[in-house]
Parts: sequence; C-alpha cells; structure tokens
Amino acid sequence: MTHLNFVKKHHHFFSGRGRNGDEAGIQSQSLTPHPSPLTAHLLLILLIPFCLSSCNYFKKKFIGEDELPLARASEVYLYPSDVEGLTKGLHGEDSVKLLKAFADKWVRQQMLLQKANENIPSDDPGIMKKIEDYRQQLTLYEYEKALIADKLDTTIRTAEIEKYYEEFSKNIPLQNDVHLVQFIRLKEEAPDFRDIKKLILSSNKSEEDEQRIEGYSKANAGTYAYANPLWYSTENLQSVFSFSENEMASVIQSSKFKDFKRDDGTTLFIKVSETKHKGEPMPIELARTDISKILIEKRKMRLIDQTYERVFKDGVSSKNAEVYVK
Repeated sequence: MTHLNFVKKHHHFFSGRGRNGDEAGIQSQSLTPHPSPLTAHLLLILLIPFCLSSCNYFKKKFIGEDELPLARASEVYLYPSDVEGLTKGLHGEDSVKLLKAFADKWVRQQMLLQKANENIPSDDPGIMKKIEDYRQQLTLYEYEKALIADKLDTTIRTAEIEKYYEEFSKNIPLQNDVHLVQFIRLKEEAPDFRDIKKLILSSNKSEEDEQRIEGYSKANAGTYAYANPLWYSTENLQSVFSFSENEMASVIQSSKFKDFKRDDGTTLFIKVSETKHKGEPMPIELARTDISKILIEKRKMRLIDQTYERVFKDGVSSKNAEVYVK
C-alpha cells in the first residue's frame, strides 16, 4: 500500500473524525478521545516516517518503472495509481486543475515530512512511545466501532423517552421562544368554504365540530395541522407563513383562530394554542430527537464498559492476566 493510500485510508483518524416535509423548527460524543488538529498533524509527521521504514506501506518508485509520475519530492514519486478515483466525474480542464492542486499539496507535505525526518530521529524512544500510544488508540477505536455496529440496539421506545423527559426535562432548556400552532390552508373554491370558515373561526366548538374540521381539512386542505398541532420558533413561524410584523403580533397575542388571505390565493386559518419561553423545558415533541441521541450514547458507553470489564475478568480468571501490585 502506498504512503498516499495509507494516509487516505486513515484520514478520518488523523483529522480527528470518524468515518461515520415538517415545518416545525426547532447534540453525540466520539468513542475515544481524539487529538487536537495540531497534535494530530504533528503525530502524523512523526508516524509516517516510521511506517515508511518499518512497513510495506510505501515504495520508492522511479521514472520508467511502472508509470509516469505526477510529482516528485526528492526520491519519492506520486503516481496516477495513487490518486485513482480522485477526478471521477470530472473532465478536461477541471480534471487537470484538481490533479495539479493535489500534486502541489502532496509535494508540500512530502517536503515537510522530509524536513521533520531530518530533524527528528524516527527511532527516538519518545516518538516510538507516541506512535505506539496512537496505534493502540486507533485499534481500540476500530474495535469499539465494530462492537457498536454489531451489538448495539438503537431502537428507542416511546416509554424510555417519556421516562427520561420526566426525570431530566429541566436539563433540556429551550434556546428560543416556541409556539404550538394549529393551521389550515384552504382555497376559497373548496366545497362549503363559507360554512367551514365560520366553524373554524367560532369560539365555541363541540367535539363533533372538531372532528368535522379535522375530516374536512384532511379531504380539502393543501396543508394543515389541526388535531395534531406543531411547534414553531418565533422566527420559523414568521418565515414559514410569510407573516408581516403586524400579522405576527396579531397571531401570537391572540388565543383564537385568525384568517389571512395569502398571495397564492389560499386562506390561512391559524391559531397559537400555547407559548413556551426561552429557558423553560423544551416540549417533549421537540426533545424526542435529542433524548434518543442521549439514550443511544448511554447504551454505547454501557456496552463498551461492560465488554471491557468482561474481557478483563476473563483474562484474570483464565490466568492470562495478573496484577502484581497489591
């Protein structure tokens, strides 16, 4: 495997990253600690010369051996086979520009690595220890990732979300004011439009009236949220429904349905049923996604901790591991 392919294959590690219609508007941790970008860059410089000398990850090729090179840095060459797939989908000048930019970056990186190698002995004990520590971190990271992919149950039940919300809702505060909104968009040529308009705007609706409006909306509305209202931030509410400042004030300050004629020829019936303010616990409807992520992350940590503890105990019980310090 060439130096370039080695770097590409493990780029996610050196960069500190894993390879990993609703109108309502409104956080996961890595498995093992990743180094800062500066630390990763320095360790990359230290690690690659070691790999070049101790592994078959890299070959010094020479002109005429296999193919014509794209770039050279001292005795190190970059070949087309090293960048296979880089220009996929590109043609002509675009392809050449990308290759030139890549080759330029590659040469700069090679010269930096060579200068580092001249000034920092690759067999320095301190460097070797850092390389070994980094190798162990990478091995554990890959093991944890495979363990999670194979063993982790990511199905989160509604009861789990509700239980977590009941216990920790104060830890999920709103970052903005939000409003629970009922709305219906209707064309005036919809059947019995005047009758349904009067019913929607009525302040005294029976349960039968509510069911009638829901059924009518399902059959005739372009978009609606009546029996199941949606949460909107103040900003999203104004943006989604194209409200002027005066219209926004009218909607938010009223607890009754308002009707507005829109530019597309429809009539919008809308009502803010409830408002929660910044700093209050986030409504559970908006918190479900965050809570699911939190619960899955807890499962990940528990799975990893239990697996590592079992491996340790198995090693001790089978006499493959001992702690001599008492």
